[in-house]
Amino acid sequence: MGKNPIRINENPKYSEDKAIQNIAIKKRLARFYRELEERPSIYSLQRILAKMDDGFVASYNTLNDMLSESPSPTTPNLHLVLALCRYWNLDYATIFAPASQDRKPVPSSNALAENLTILTDRKYFGKFYGYMYTKNIKRKEIIKFTLQIDSFADSTLARLITYSNPEKVSGEMVEHTATYKGIPVLIPKKKIITMTLTDDEGQFYSFFFDYRAYNVEKLYYRKGIAITSESESDKPLLCNFVLFQNELSKEKCKKFIPGLLPLTDDYFIIKKSVLNDFANDEEMASFFRDYSYNWQGKEDLMIRIRFSHVLKSIDNEADASERNRVIKALLRLQEKCQSPNRIEYANPEGMPGFAKTYLQREK
Repeated sequence: MGKNPIRINENPKYSEDKAIQNIAIKKRLARFYRELEERPSIYSLQRILAKMDDGFVASYNTLNDMLSESPSPTTPNLHLVLALCRYWNLDYATIFAPASQDRKPVPSSNALAENLTILTDRKYFGKFYGYMYTKNIKRKEIIKFTLQIDSFADSTLARLITYSNPEKVSGEMVEHTATYKGIPVLIPKKKIITMTLTDDEGQFYSFFFDYRAYNVEKLYYRKGIAITSESESDKPLLCNFVLFQNELSKEKCKKFIPGLLPLTDDYFIIKKSVLNDFANDEEMASFFRDYSYNWQGKEDLMIRIRFSHVLKSIDNEADASERNRVIKALLRLQEKCQSPNRIEYANPEGMPGFAKTYLQREK
């Protein structure tokens, strides 16, 4: 060890400690370099770094030593370390971590930001009103929620408040609420907004819905997917939700929201007997007469209805009221479809053993 150490809190610090740190920094970069699938030569990398807008010129020998399996203990060139971290999008803190820590280089926050960015589009800011099924899969209750998205410091904050339907407690009607907070994130390449919102007890909701850039309007309607935990089993639970700029009337909620929440694709399937439920409904009977030719399986026990086909069959000369009439009827039918309104993800008891002893074996 070096002579004349400096004592810090009675612990000697030697110059050799610097050499150990120097080698650790270089070895971390060399490790990342060796693990690259398409590894450029030292000469090629030297030219790449020099041509970068925020890169630096380094000698061949300096770069070669930096990425050697057996580097020298000399102090690494700071500008070269910065250039390599920028080029490979590596986290500086990991590279400069103490030598005593076995740290593997990881992507920097900037690298992640290329695919995930905090939502800053102000057309998505404000208070919105939504509806989804309760966490308790045994109940058919649809709950209301509000989603408030606002700028917060130099970030964006989302606040979710869920409202249960009022229940009588000790003779009084009580509405239970729960508050969740999170940061809304945009995935630019896929145009998807996602946010995971949690409360103080670890309960959570993860929301996913598509992103569209508005020129004039702000967000006024969106249908998305929510993932949470079932209230009793704590198993993952998936359901749809719908989001509006304005709160809906109780009458419209009761009549049309149930038709928006089943887990369906563009089409849905209903039992033929369901049509009898609307036998005395002239509005629905009129819809059947005008559009039932679009349906598949009318002679079977089940009827398959494709939403988009029915909408495309509307007369081009018809006004907006006709389109609204058709959508209202479709939603009332879709409420009674065969698709579930929530899915509780389970892992059947025998599946892990089956996967281990059969699926993952070659024979």
